Amino acid sequence: MINEKNNINEIFKFIITERKSFLIIAIVIISFLLISIFFYNDLIKEERTFFQNRIIANFNTKLDSTLSFISKSILSLNLDTQSNLNFYSSILNQIEQNYFINFAIIFPRLSNLIEISQKEIEEETKQDAYLGYLSALSAYENKKYPLAESYLLENIQTQGNFLYTTIESYRLLIQIYQETNNLSQLSIYCNKALSYILFNNIKTPFLIEILEILYNINQNINIKRSIIIQSYLFSKIYSLNIPENYNISKKTEIKSKYILDYITSQSFQKEYLTLKSTVNNSGIHFFSLLDQNNAIFINFFPMNSQIITLIYSFDLEYFSQLMLDNLKSYEFKFSINMDEFTKETEAYTLFKVSDITIGTYRKLYMALYVRNSELLGYLSQKRYRITNIAFAILVFLIFITILILFSFTLKEFTLNKLKSDFISITSHELKTPITAMQLMLETIIDRYQSLNDDKKVEYLTNIFKETERLLFLINNLLIYSRNEKNRQSIIISNVNLYQILSDVVEFFKIDKKFMKIYIDFPENDIIIEADTHSLKQVFYNLIDNAYKYSKDEKVLEIKVIDEKNYVKLKFKDNGIGINSKELPYIFEKFYRGSETNFIPGTGLGLSLTKSIIEMHQGKITVSSQENMGTEFTIILPKKQKNLKRRLLNESKENLTG
Repeated sequence: MINEKNNINEIFKFIITERKSFLIIAIVIISFLLISIFFYNDLIKEERTFFQNRIIANFNTKLDSTLSFISKSILSLNLDTQSNLNFYSSILNQIEQNYFINFAIIFPRLSNLIEISQKEIEEETKQDAYLGYLSALSAYENKKYPLAESYLLENIQTQGNFLYTTIESYRLLIQIYQETNNLSQLSIYCNKALSYILFNNIKTPFLIEILEILYNINQNINIKRSIIIQSYLFSKIYSLNIPENYNISKKTEIKSKYILDYITSQSFQKEYLTLKSTVNNSGIHFFSLLDQNNAIFINFFPMNSQIITLIYSFDLEYFSQLMLDNLKSYEFKFSINMDEFTKETEAYTLFKVSDITIGTYRKLYMALYVRNSELLGYLSQKRYRITNIAFAILVFLIFITILILFSFTLKEFTLNKLKSDFISITSHELKTPITAMQLMLETIIDRYQSLNDDKKVEYLTNIFKETERLLFLINNLLIYSRNEKNRQSIIISNVNLYQILSDVVEFFKIDKKFMKIYIDFPENDIIIEADTHSLKQVFYNLIDNAYKYSKDEKVLEIKVIDEKNYVKLKFKDNGIGINSKELPYIFEKFYRGSETNFIPGTGLGLSLTKSIIEMHQGKITVSSQENMGTEFTIILPKKQKNLKRRLLNESKENLTG
């Protein structure tokens, strides 16, 4: 990998001047591809028209079947009107059997409300019917539940005209079923009691008690929601209180509080009366659309010379999903205004709008949206599938061919650039110490007589240090050359790790006076099997990097940790750090970071360092943060295992001069 982004203009210039053959091949391949596309488009042109017609027919069928399904499902909701005393049970059964019903409630009559007075109660208590109730109450208090039940059932069946007595009979009978845990009878007679009260339009707190019992014994969530809404409607219209400890007082189970507010509002009642006067109190009618999940329908049905009003909320989205074979391909939306449908959404396009109105009061429209990619999906799945696959393979092969050709060309361009950069950098690195030595030697020669002995020694010492620096640089190049030829080897011996490290550090303390180096080394000597000269080269490279890539105040901390079978060395500096994106590449040959353009170096040091450490069966890792410094960690085994020692094909140079 190169350390900087290649200039696009340079790459194209290289292709045009050095690799004209690649350019010609690429032009021929692209021309062939364009011709293929032209014939391919002509081939599928008629097919596209054919399938467009097929798709339109399919979508129309889908729309018609959904419309028919919704209409039939709503119109088929027939109640059992044979008995006045079980029609509320029929409503609850509808909710349980039809998952598209969010809730169903009875809207009570707003006129002719009966409120039993104290005087009427006193009159009833004098009748024989009330004596039957008292007999049942006495049997109940003596735990004679079957006897009490028989009295109460007879009262309910024969004395319906006595409102107070009948209600109290229902109340006591329900209490008996609760105490005996007879849930089936409890459900039946709660429904019958509720139906009796509603049919006679009686205002009584017993209504709320019955709804609380029905709520507790039913598990269906939509039934529970219906009962909550029903109780709030009764509470509003009949001015009845719902005790706070009742479960039906919890509004949290309702999907939206707006529904409760809407059903119990004055505006709803006003519009309801308008509907009732408009449609002549017959059949089921669309009333309003609260949202996509709540379409309100009102059903008027006759029962014994009375008109009962039932309010349904249907989940239209659930309705439509029942008819979709692929939820990602289609989408239905509903509105009371045709103009509200947008032509397109992010992924769908409006196909068709249909009138799905039920009743005569208000219009309801359903829009079918089709996924934008549906047409292309049909084309890729139907006829000429082999043609599509063959064309796709052709395009893929052409792309791969161009990619391979361009990859080889880019690699060659990169190698040429690396070679040019390497020669330039290496020449500069070699020239710097040679120029310094030359200047100091000229000074000694020209001023030999006038220079004192101390000055001569200083100059000669500096010349010696520059030769050492030059030797380390040349050794890096020699090691790289041997690695490339697979000729590099090491000579293992027992070495004192502290001595090797100290030699390199002392060299830097003299040569790099502005760098502070701290060594944390165990008190005991550490002897390991290693190659002395190779380890010196490793330490030199790491300390040299710390010096070059640190700012004005240069600090390096070296910590040595002695473990049982290995030794760990940490080199931590306070330098400029390394970008996290560049960390994976710093051990590659010639790689230099994007922030190091103005810092001298060949890009070989860390690559050779890693190679030497691995030859010692060790490991080197790095951690760094920008502007926070860098830490290199080396782990070296104390004993070398199964090491294949190769003899040098050439005499070993003295790395320290």
